[in-house]
Amino acid sequence: MKAEEPLYGDPIKGGDSYESAVPVPTGKLFHLDHTQPVNHNDFFSVPVRGGQTLVVTITKGKKEVGYGGGTISDSTRQQLVHQGEVSGKHLLQQDFADQQDGTYYVLIGSDYGDMHQDDTFQVDLINNYDADSDRAAGKDESRALEVKPGTYLHNYLSEVRTIAVYKFKAQGGKNYQFKARPAKADGSIDLSAVNDDGVNLGSASSPNKGAVATLDKLTLPKDGYIYVKVQYGEWSSKTGHYAIALGEGEVESPHPPSEE
Repeated sequence: MKAEEPLYGDPIKGGDSYESAVPVPTGKLFHLDHTQPVNHNDFFSVPVRGGQTLVVTITKGKKEVGYGGGTISDSTRQQLVHQGEVSGKHLLQQDFADQQDGTYYVLIGSDYGDMHQDDTFQVDLINNYDADSDRAAGKDESRALEVKPGTYLHNYLSEVRTIAVYKFKAQGGKNYQFKARPAKADGSIDLSAVNDDGVNLGSASSPNKGAVATLDKLTLPKDGYIYVKVQYGEWSSKTGHYAIALGEGEVESPHPPSEE
């Protein structure tokens, strides 16, 4: 490396196996402190909570030879995301659903060539929690996320988090409304609601892509919980944010949330 070609990010060395994986700080740019031979990896670990998204950004340096590369693996060493040939910039991304808390692994190395010290990587954790909480809504009534009447603009579904179930306390004899709107213009949402006994209270879908889905006149004969299942429609994009609004009587439709 010539003196006029500075290295970017801090130098770091990972372990040589899952057992010796080195904890990697998030939100910080790094480069390996050594040239990584092809088909070898440095092993790093990162704790993740359900509802977070793990993003690894790998950027090839100025050297014309070699490649960048990386892998995200779970605690059983199963490969979740892999890219062994990075010649420019590439993002490895993995979403984590409710109850998928644990230690996950980031492997840095290429299948196609040596990875040089001017190749950089950064590990980020994005909090894609639901309804202003510190968790992801579960996929069934037993892990439903309790919400109060109001508007919640930032909620998230993906190929990993395909269903979100919310519950709210309803007063007997009163009518409630629940609305959901996708952030993406090509998104559509399906809703369904049941009571504590699993009795169907109604279902609804976005009338067209990008539109609000509305469950109307949800009611119970006596005080209890209403459970609402949210998922993207059959022909919808499957990953992205959505907004919800719920309350007694008529509620104002939520604006499409930002995808930032």
